[in-house]
Amino acid sequence: MRERYPDARIVGRVEADRGESHTEDIVWLPDGTLFHASGWPGMDPWELTGDPHAVAAALGITDRTLEDLDIDLDAEPDEVEWADFVSLALGEADPWPLSRPQVSAFRVRHTRPCTRRMERLFLPGD
Repeated sequence: MRERYPDARIVGRVEADRGESHTEDIVWLPDGTLFHASGWPGMDPWELTGDPHAVAAALGITDRTLEDLDIDLDAEPDEVEWADFVSLALGEADPWPLSRPQVSAFRVRHTRPCTRRMERLFLPGD
């Protein structure tokens, strides 16, 4: 997606409920600043790449805003509500405050290694 839309602010979140909720959150800015978190609540390992502080600074998200939403970027990754942080990255594009959400759909293609990883993660024993 980055190659096709180099000036896009890419913001994504996925959650799969399998008794516990596995989450993945990403914010990838046009200048290359990136944050990605993936894992199960209260469980290791958590995958955290990039710098959420750099993303917040690039988007003008203040410490006060983070405090107001009880988001501590220095806490252990499994203790942070990344969904709240990612919602801040949406800014005015966040659909939830709107009375009629605007929806766009697109197809996502995955490489074979990525597909195998998702199958192992979400379909254990298959």
